[in-house]
Amino acid sequence: MITLFKKLTVISKALKIGIGITLLIFAAAIIVLVRAGKLEAEMPAARNYAVTVSTIKAELQDVNLTLPYLAQTQNDLDVNLASKITARVEYVKNSGAFVKKGEIIARLDATSIEANRKGVESQLAAAKTELKNLLAIHKRTLQLLVVKGVSIEQSETEESKIAELDSRIESLSQGLNDVSNNLSYAIIRSPVVGQISRTTVNSGDMIMPGQPVATISAGSDFYLMLYVPVNIKVYGVIVKDKNYKAIPLHTTLNGLAAYKVKVDALGMTTGERVEVDVEVYNGNAIKLPVDAILNRDGISYVFVKENDKTVATKINIIQTGEDGVVIQNNELAGKELVVAKQDILLTLLSGVKIKTEEK
Repeated sequence: MITLFKKLTVISKALKIGIGITLLIFAAAIIVLVRAGKLEAEMPAARNYAVTVSTIKAELQDVNLTLPYLAQTQNDLDVNLASKITARVEYVKNSGAFVKKGEIIARLDATSIEANRKGVESQLAAAKTELKNLLAIHKRTLQLLVVKGVSIEQSETEESKIAELDSRIESLSQGLNDVSNNLSYAIIRSPVVGQISRTTVNSGDMIMPGQPVATISAGSDFYLMLYVPVNIKVYGVIVKDKNYKAIPLHTTLNGLAAYKVKVDALGMTTGERVEVDVEVYNGNAIKLPVDAILNRDGISYVFVKENDKTVATKINIIQTGEDGVVIQNNELAGKELVVAKQDILLTLLSGVKIKTEEK
């Protein structure tokens, strides 16, 4: 019993000591917090600095927006010349040479064709002579037939021979035309003014009908083929600082709308890629630089200056170009708008004060 009492006495003293230590720590913490609060109260208040920005005045004006694209030159007058006969090449003009319309590009050996033509001419002449003689004989036969000096069978035989000769003469005449055409094919001429961009045969080569001889690139009447997204309205195309009309072809390639642009620029080559500026907007509207617009979650804002504050205002963008955008909000005309980088515009959403740069 005495031992148990001693144990309880020891526990009671330890508990009192623990409680005392806890109270001391708590008191010390309160003193620290009080001193910290006093120091914080004595510190000067943080200053709210204004953000320095630039501004522009929104104005309704005639706007021309463009986007850069690549177009390809084409020319419908470019020609690929080919042989229409079997012959040996006697002469062909060198590639790179400039030619006029009708100028000889190649000359083919026409010896065999000329000999064939002379043979057909001789046969045709003989057939015509034979027909002439037979017609004279038949005329005499018809006279004798009246007085029954010849039989009707002889007259009919002569008429049959005359019909055969007529048919032969017609066939020989057609053959002579064909041979004459083939003879004309021995001289290959340029159908356009241009430059020989390539020759595919050499003098002495034997060529067949349909075999390519030369390619001529026309020197004028070029046009550009332009392909743009179907959702973009094209007002025109600027090539080398000159404006041209874009003709819609109402067809697509890989989902892009096709336009034909007739140009009068010199020094072009078929297949060349040309940098152009496509007019994507032309009209009266408010045009703003990209740095005047903040896009958040698919919504576009501009910041209207009101004294030393800004008001975020939603806008509707009509079209975006290389050097700015066109907006639908004509009510902003005359307002002063902030122009700054995206991080600055994002800061303005918190309502900070602004200070405009001196111009």
